[in-house]
Amino acid sequence: MKIIELIKEKLGLDEKDLDKEIDLNSVKRIQMHLDDVADELIKQTTQDELDAKRTVELEARERMRNARQKQLNIKKVRDALKHQAGINPVRLAKLKKEGKL
Repeated sequence: MKIIELIKEKLGLDEKDLDKEIDLNSVKRIQMHLDDVADELIKQTTQDELDAKRTVELEARERMRNARQKQLNIKKVRDALKHQAGINPVRLAKLKKEGKL
């Protein structure tokens, strides 16, 4: 949005208002509205930066989780084999046949 259009919109000015002489009250009103616009732009900029940072952090967390998935699967299999190592082979076959393992 162009600056002139933004000022006209925020101040509610028409083309005929632009030809008038400026007084102290008009200057104060313009300054107040411009400060409000600046605050909105600052707030929007900081929100965009926070959103970008949050997105980067989520992507990094997702990549880390995916990278560790293979290691976690290997550990689960190793733990299961350690657990099954103490089970009698006949009992193990029976449990597999019954679908409990």
